Amino acid sequence: MPTTTPNRPAYKSQAGPLQLSTWANELPDGAVGHVTYLTRSYQLPPEKREGADDDGWRKTNGLRKWDLLAASEMLRLAYLRVCMLELLNTLNDEEEG
Repeated sequence: MPTTTPNRPAYKSQAGPLQLSTWANELPDGAVGHVTYLTRSYQLPPEKREGADDDGWRKTNGLRKWDLLAASEMLRLAYLRVCMLELLNTLNDEEEG
């Protein structure tokens, strides 16, 4: 059984321009799998924006050299969180069964 309500990440974190989200998805066999996404936000200069309503903010999955250490720590913590979520799901399944 998923650990979160639909359309909400099971885990989120942010470090500067980096955002990480982990989503819980129910698999066909009833187990729960987790998928993690890491993005970086950046802002376009005014001359490259697409009209007056464009604030210039974009997201990319490309990381700069100085993003790598923070990204690796965010991913390490996400791994630990996913392990904990999966352990909790296993324990809950054992209690129900």
